[in-house]
Amino acid sequence: MRPRPPNRTQPRPKRSEDGRARWVARWPTAVLRSEEAAAVRENSRVRVEGEPPIIRHREDADLEACASIARAIRACDGYPSFLPDDDYAAFVSPANALGAWVAVLGHDIVGHVAVRTSSAPSATELVTAALGIEPAAFAFVSRLMVLPRARRRGIARCLLGVAAAEIRGLGLTPVLDVLADGEAAIALYEREGWRRLGETRFRSRSGTEFDEVVFLAPE
Repeated sequence: MRPRPPNRTQPRPKRSEDGRARWVARWPTAVLRSEEAAAVRENSRVRVEGEPPIIRHREDADLEACASIARAIRACDGYPSFLPDDDYAAFVSPANALGAWVAVLGHDIVGHVAVRTSSAPSATELVTAALGIEPAAFAFVSRLMVLPRARRRGIARCLLGVAAAEIRGLGLTPVLDVLADGEAAIALYEREGWRRLGETRFRSRSGTEFDEVVFLAPE
């Protein structure tokens, strides 16, 4: 449930320094490089219930934990629907990734997101046609995952915001594609103001066809 907006007829109390520190803890400076991304860090109003996560760049040592997240999510939600050779490490670390981040609660990695130069060819073609820009002008938010036990804390929103800000910081347009039956993910993107560009279908290596929805980030 979203927090109720503050009463604008009353002056907003000044946040304590300790409160501010906890407020921005999930947006550490090391995570975001661009000025726009830094503005997201300072101005974001996404609140997280309970302990706020730390969002940081993924390191090589994190790959095993990230693969475990993908494995747990597949057992719970059936995502990813297709996974050649059941290679979870390759799934979370695609060759065309521009960067990747993890969400940490305590000492545990509980979430992951990546930014990629491309996704399914049909999704890339749809973005090019809908926006009238070349593939080199946009990048995809990808591999957004949160452990089932860590959900409903706003972690997915934090990771989504970091990835979109990073793409903008590179001078690119943020987009994403999601399976059409991913109702929870689609609901998240729509709540966060992402706009549907259209639907498409792609065929996996196994020959199975999947329907996807392609989204554009809010300005």
